[in-house]
Amino acid sequence: MKRFFSVRKLIIALFTGIFVGFMFAAGKVLDTTDSIIFTDRALYIRWLFSSLLAAITLYFLWTGFEYISEKQFLKRGKYKIPFIARVGVMLGAWVPVWLSIFPGAFAYDAYDQWKMVAEGSYTAHHPLLHTIFLGGLVEGMHRITGSYNFGIALYTGIQMLVLAVIFSLIIGKLNDLFNSTLLQVFALLFFAFEPVIGLFSVSAIKDTLFCGAEMLFFLYIFEFFSNREGFLNNPKKVVGLAVTGLFTMILRNNGFYIAVIMLAVVFIASVKCFKSIFMTSVKSWIIIFSIIIVPFAIYTGPVYSAFMISEPTEYAEYLSVPIQQMARVYKYDYESISIEDRNLFEKYISPEVLETYKPTVSDNLKSNFNAELFKEDPLKFVKLWASIGKKHPMTYVSSFLLGTVDGWYPGAVIDGYKFEDKSSYFDYRVATPGTEDSKIGWLHEIFRRIAFDADAQKGLGFLLLFSPGWYLLCFIVLWVYGLSHGKRAFVGAGFVHVLHYMTILLGPMALVRYELNFFYGIPVFIWCLAADNKQGRID
Repeated sequence: MKRFFSVRKLIIALFTGIFVGFMFAAGKVLDTTDSIIFTDRALYIRWLFSSLLAAITLYFLWTGFEYISEKQFLKRGKYKIPFIARVGVMLGAWVPVWLSIFPGAFAYDAYDQWKMVAEGSYTAHHPLLHTIFLGGLVEGMHRITGSYNFGIALYTGIQMLVLAVIFSLIIGKLNDLFNSTLLQVFALLFFAFEPVIGLFSVSAIKDTLFCGAEMLFFLYIFEFFSNREGFLNNPKKVVGLAVTGLFTMILRNNGFYIAVIMLAVVFIASVKCFKSIFMTSVKSWIIIFSIIIVPFAIYTGPVYSAFMISEPTEYAEYLSVPIQQMARVYKYDYESISIEDRNLFEKYISPEVLETYKPTVSDNLKSNFNAELFKEDPLKFVKLWASIGKKHPMTYVSSFLLGTVDGWYPGAVIDGYKFEDKSSYFDYRVATPGTEDSKIGWLHEIFRRIAFDADAQKGLGFLLLFSPGWYLLCFIVLWVYGLSHGKRAFVGAGFVHVLHYMTILLGPMALVRYELNFFYGIPVFIWCLAADNKQGRID
């Protein structure tokens, strides 16, 4: 075991502790009061003590992880749990969740996606591939059988199977990298019985499969950074990187940016291999570009045209943060805004709509945003945002933190929609056109309470099993550990999830489904750190 005391590790723990301390100190205030006063001395005192406690905890956690990673019991034998057995265990664990809300949780964007197919009118707000898959099954089975529930159940069953196959592939790939019976069992049990994973395995949303594809994409990049030359010499791995990158791009709109940036990083890193394996590198990138660029160009070109999708983006979706920031000033400091700026802002969003402002969700504001006016002169909107923000910088910061706190504060009560009679952790229902037909009433009641009762979102048990902020924190702790201990392959691949989080910070609100990748990632991140070595360089 390496020496117990390390100045370098202590310094990194202190800096990380400051960040983590803010998550707890500021998060608590934001979650309970929907506001934060940056001149409050008590805030900084809590931040100081939280930071010191976090730094000490991190130092001992990292030391303990070093100790465990050096022990041989992690790498024990060559036994590999069969692929089919892994899939069977996961499906067996998820089926009761499915039966509790049969034919499947049909909520969030599922209604809109089904309606697009039913009416034959499509937009690029939701990924076309997933919309056709989901809406096509629901509407198609209704036309054949007369039952919408049959289509919802069929979609849910297929999604569960695909997700179980993805997780089984992940376990297999990780075991090939670092054989460990203990880690195999841990990963399998985690994927099967972590309740949030089970809930979203039966929820008809794009995030479930997107995060699965993204996690495989992450693993291929991890393999690349672990052994660049070996990776580029392996056609199966090259094809795997391209295919998972393609699905990451098309299953969620933000996946496009994640995949493109990471593939650019991988390309730059592979250029350094050209001198020794020039032809191999060229062939590998021809394969990658052929698998990604050609299908994606066809998908967003002729296919989009066939479904009459003319507008690839929705401006308001990417302006949620500035809209919320200006709306907060308008709501609480109306008189401070100049008449000129006020009149202009009311042209983008009417005063009646602005009165519906909620600090944690921008859905109503962005849905009523005058996109045509923005399109005429985007710079005018930017100048308006800057003009209002110049006088209220801390209000802008508060607005951003309030809109995201449910996603990064581990103790948050997830209640972004601010319903009067219930909270909104998970949309546990079967919406139109389906009809709920629960087969396991007692389990239904447990999940219903977790989904809609704010009191159920309290306590250590909820934090460890359900809190998105907790799982984000776990990633941060593991990623910084990798950064400080030369785990360069893990750090390089980890930018997939850094980029993922950066994109959702700009979204309309904080939802658990947006951070599903961090729930999927716990066994994957731990296993990657155990498998990583200093040969995987990103410099």
